[in-house]
Amino acid sequence: MRPWRGFPLSLAAVALAVTACGGALNWTTAVGPRFGGTPVPPPTAEGADLAVPPATLVIASYNIDFARAVDTVIDVIARDPMLRRADVIAIQEADEAAMERLAAALQRHYVYYPAAVHPKSGRNFGPGILSRWPLTDDAKVALPVHDWTRGTQRTATAATVELPGRRFRFYSTHLGTMIGALPWGQAQQARALLDDAEAAGMPVIVAGDFNRMGVGDEFTARGFAWVTHDVGDTHRIWSFDHVFVRGVGTDPMDAGAVEDALRASDHKAVWARVTLAGS
Repeated sequence: MRPWRGFPLSLAAVALAVTACGGALNWTTAVGPRFGGTPVPPPTAEGADLAVPPATLVIASYNIDFARAVDTVIDVIARDPMLRRADVIAIQEADEAAMERLAAALQRHYVYYPAAVHPKSGRNFGPGILSRWPLTDDAKVALPVHDWTRGTQRTATAATVELPGRRFRFYSTHLGTMIGALPWGQAQQARALLDDAEAAGMPVIVAGDFNRMGVGDEFTARGFAWVTHDVGDTHRIWSFDHVFVRGVGTDPMDAGAVEDALRASDHKAVWARVTLAGS
């Protein structure tokens, strides 16, 4: 793995880039910190030629619970047939060390923008992207409504996924909790993400931990297919982890949840398989 870094932060830059709020240290600048890398040698696809666009895409999402058990996360992904073949995986509750380890072990391109230094772990906390395909034009999308209990902001990490002859915009996100952001705040966060997606001008996939199933209605109202709607509970008794697609695929679409993911987290991983339009 040959990691590339966004930029070094001087003490002065750090002072400008972070805001302390309620015990959290939020990264408020739009440009960083940023971490990412490209695998050497390039990734491979099981039974596929990376020079040819695939007929189907497999998208996954996995909240890895403050990156407490990264080696087990790697084992879960490597063992599960759908996670192993995933073209893009949205990761939540990661830090930069976890993202680099995951990308190296799984031989993936990656990008990661932390949202904050979380008061619970004392480490960076935020969403990242692992991809079999090259990532370009990555960015952090700051979401409104900070957690009123801890002061933490929430974000999405966005990137354009470059397939042979086609591309799509991908968002990995982690909305605030029902207690910390309240349902109306979660809806505001979803709308801010959707507004950013509207400006992308290309097909879009959004995956992540939405912390409330009902917020999915914000996505269907904007024309997204809710591929994971029927996967069942993903965090205790709740269905929080989902994948939404617009302009990328056609029927048939299918999806599932990975029970084995609970070995490393308090969330199941979810996956969605999408038949690419025009395939």
